[in-house]
Amino acid sequence: MKKILIILIVFISTATSIVGVKNPDCDVDEKFKEWFFIYLERCENFTKYFEGDDTEKVIESVYFLNAVTGIQSNIYLGDAVLYDKKEFKKDKKKWLDWYENNKCEITMFKSDSIYEAFYKEKPKLEWQSN
Repeated sequence: MKKILIILIVFISTATSIVGVKNPDCDVDEKFKEWFFIYLERCENFTKYFEGDDTEKVIESVYFLNAVTGIQSNIYLGDAVLYDKKEFKKDKKKWLDWYENNKCEITMFKSDSIYEAFYKEKPKLEWQSN
């Protein structure tokens, strides 16, 4: 009976580590998570198509992602705003890796402070008006 209990305990602990049970010490800021992925999605959509004020929204998104993650995008901000799909995919992978490594520590408050420090004359972020 003890052998079965030991085997069962080992099996359960192995299964939970494989499945990836959430870290109880990880407190993800849901508002930050929501806006991080909104900004990422805007950039991705911009590489496919754009309408109306999409240019302003993608610039806001890139400014936020650049400032908060410290990862500079490969977007072209000149007379025309261009974001090549291949370049975006590279940026997206870096940003997602950053998010996975920092999701337990970053909050909307911290990201706002980082953004303000990064851009002295910052454009107002959309989430700040909500």
